[in-house]
Amino acid sequence: MTMDVIADLLILTLIALGGWGLFSVLRLPTAALLGPLVLAGSLRFVGFSIPFSPAFLNPLIQILLGYGIGAHVNRQNVKELRTIALPALVVIAWVFGMIGIVGTVLTRGAGLDFYTAILSSCMGGLPEMAVLSAAAEANVSIVLIMQTLRLLVTIALFPFIFEKVVKKEKALTVETGTMEKSKVTSASLGQAWFRLKNGIATLHLFKLLQFCCKPSTYRLVARKLAPFAAASLGGVIIAWLGVPAGFMVGSMFFTILLSVLGAGVIVPSPVVNGLIVAGVGITVADNISRETFAPLASTELLLYIALSTLLILASSILVAYLISVIFKWSFATGFLAAAPGGFTTLTTLAVAYNQEPFKVSMIHLCRLMVIKAVIPLILMYSW
Repeated sequence: MTMDVIADLLILTLIALGGWGLFSVLRLPTAALLGPLVLAGSLRFVGFSIPFSPAFLNPLIQILLGYGIGAHVNRQNVKELRTIALPALVVIAWVFGMIGIVGTVLTRGAGLDFYTAILSSCMGGLPEMAVLSAAAEANVSIVLIMQTLRLLVTIALFPFIFEKVVKKEKALTVETGTMEKSKVTSASLGQAWFRLKNGIATLHLFKLLQFCCKPSTYRLVARKLAPFAAASLGGVIIAWLGVPAGFMVGSMFFTILLSVLGAGVIVPSPVVNGLIVAGVGITVADNISRETFAPLASTELLLYIALSTLLILASSILVAYLISVIFKWSFATGFLAAAPGGFTTLTTLAVAYNQEPFKVSMIHLCRLMVIKAVIPLILMYSW
């Protein structure tokens, strides 16, 4: 690695941490992703010459992201999926139906290209859709705007639904700081530094050296890193087969396989997840320039973006109602399970409002896995 590459990585790291910290201070959602993305994109937009990501960074970030997704699946999850199989099928069927409807509206009405329309319609997670849109050479700005808009509206809408609908059925006390709990997804830089500082302060140098000199330490490290090495190999293989975002998809599937087989896959901590997502923001920002935002000058396109967002949210409320009636779930749980928002954010809302987080997380996990398995194949065979 040359000194130029190291210098570029240092600059990009400072931009990523600065954007993440700024968005965390402002209490904006998905700060770890949108902070670095907006800051790097804005600097390029106004004419600052900042380095682009090194060639190896994008595949590495994809592999790490896929590993983080797959690590949440284990044997217990698989066994318990039977309890929510039918609601999950309803949600998945609705998701792909909406992808078809909204995707058609955006291609024929708004004139978007196929890849941008499909990825804008997907309810598969902001970081992952950002990676896929960059890999498919879609219009990244439109995809991100639609994904972010849906997430923001969902977060803003849920307390209203909870207060006006659910509270009539069951009186629950909602603490003032509930919505702030949804920011746990990005773990603020101040918290990360506090933990790091305390961790270093409690270490005794002698014990650390003693631990590092033990042969068992190296065996332990090798055993813990083996699943990640296998996931990386899976990502390389799938990418070699030509699947869009193949590094992420392959890493995810190999990690799931290893986890279900009991290989001892480590689930990344919130801080590590935040760093990975910040890396996604930096690599996706490579695709942003002044020309990227040119389509957004169209009032007609903005109208279609608003219309498609409204359509997806209205249909998610209908699906939530059906789930609550057919499967006897509370309406709030059904809404969080079907809502077009992020996996971690909606699961956090379920915990905060006491609305069965296991059901919510499992349905979102099923939805994300199916979307990430099917959409890359659709993109690959449509090229």
